Amino acid sequence: MFQFYLPHTEKFEKVFLQNEIHEWEAKMFLKKIKNLKGKNSTIHASHIYASLRTLLRHGFLSFKRSESNSRIFLYSETEKLKQNRNHFLNSRLKKVIELEKSLINKNIISLNTQKEYLHELVLKYPELNSEFINLDQKIDLYGEEKREKLKILDNILKILRK
Repeated sequence: MFQFYLPHTEKFEKVFLQNEIHEWEAKMFLKKIKNLKGKNSTIHASHIYASLRTLLRHGFLSFKRSESNSRIFLYSETEKLKQNRNHFLNSRLKKVIELEKSLINKNIISLNTQKEYLHELVLKYPELNSEFINLDQKIDLYGEEKREKLKILDNILKILRK
């Protein structure tokens, strides 16, 4: 999400992806990041303050002084952060959709293999022909469901690319 060094980058990314930042005090960032803290991870307030200054310098956050206490800054996200978040989420969504399409294609290939094997079984056991035809029809229905899902995912990708 960020193309520059930022202490606790992963944690800031999670906070920005899960929250809309509007007039947050620095302690709110500290609280949110400490809630994301993993095992053996220490969060120093000085790193959070340094990160906030870096985010301000790169135009991802803006600030104003608190009306109740002039020593407190209130941070809000900028349009640049909103665009960056949307781009990040769209690219992640595209990757998920491509992965799902790949899994569905593998299922369709597997279904085709099953159909071929069923045809071999029909030749080997002609007395069970009606049962194999029934199974073949069920496989066809399942395959159609998978192809419909592929169409839906393709349509979603077209919408995302617009």
